[in-house]
Amino acid sequence: MTAPKKILLVNGCSHTAGSEIDTLGVAPHGYSPEKAFGAHLANAMGCDDYVNIAMPGGSNERITRTTIDWIGKYHKPADQLFVVIMWTGRDRFELYDDRNRIWLSLCPGVERSRWFADFTYAVQQYFKFHMLVRTSDVQTYSRLWAEVIMMQSYLKINHINYMFCNAYQGLPETLDYAGFRSQVDLAAYYQPFEDSTGFVQILTQQGFKTRAGDNVHFGEDGHRYWAGVLHAFIQDRRLA
Repeated sequence: MTAPKKILLVNGCSHTAGSEIDTLGVAPHGYSPEKAFGAHLANAMGCDDYVNIAMPGGSNERITRTTIDWIGKYHKPADQLFVVIMWTGRDRFELYDDRNRIWLSLCPGVERSRWFADFTYAVQQYFKFHMLVRTSDVQTYSRLWAEVIMMQSYLKINHINYMFCNAYQGLPETLDYAGFRSQVDLAAYYQPFEDSTGFVQILTQQGFKTRAGDNVHFGEDGHRYWAGVLHAFIQDRRLA
C-alpha cells in the first residue's frame, strides 16, 4: 500500500511568508516562501508538498480564517496534513473591502504607509476610530488567546496534527487569562509565554542579522536555523 502523501501547511505573517529574504528579484510581492523556514522544515520532515499561505502584515484573525478556509477548500485527509502556525502581533486586525472585494490586514502604523491613501474613506475612518479605542491590553491579549484556542480546537476536531509558535509576542500568564490558559494544549506550542522565545528574539540572540536596509526581517540562514528549532520540537514531542 502506498504511504499517504505528506503535506506541510504553514501560516503566519511576514516572518512566515519570507519577507525580504531576497534583496533582489522579489517582485511583485516582496517575499519568498520557497526560502522561508517552512520550506526548510518541509524538507527536514520529508514532506511531499509544502503550502505557505502566510501574508506580510497579516493578523491573527487572518491566520485563523485562511487556515480554516484552505483546509475546507482542499479537503485533505487528516493523515496527510501537518499544520504550523506562527502567531503574530496581537494589535493587528482585518477588514473586508466590499468595493475592491479584498481582505485588508491593518496594524498600527499603516496610516503612515504609502498605500493607506488607496483605502476607501470608510476603511480609513474605521481604522482611525479603531486605533482610538484599541488601547486595552486585556482586549488584545484576550483576542489572541481566543484565536489560539479556536485554531487548536478546529484542528483537533478534524484530527489534524499541528504545532504553534510565536513570531515575537508571547502569551501572558497573569491570572486575568487563567481561563484561557487552562484550555491551551501546551504540548503542541513551542515556548508560548515569553517574548524572548519568539522567532525574532531567538534569531537575534543567535546572532543572525536582519536584511540590509530592513531591520526587521531575516535572511535564509536565519530561517534555516528556525526550521531546525521547530523540527527538533516536533520530534521531541512526537507531534508528527
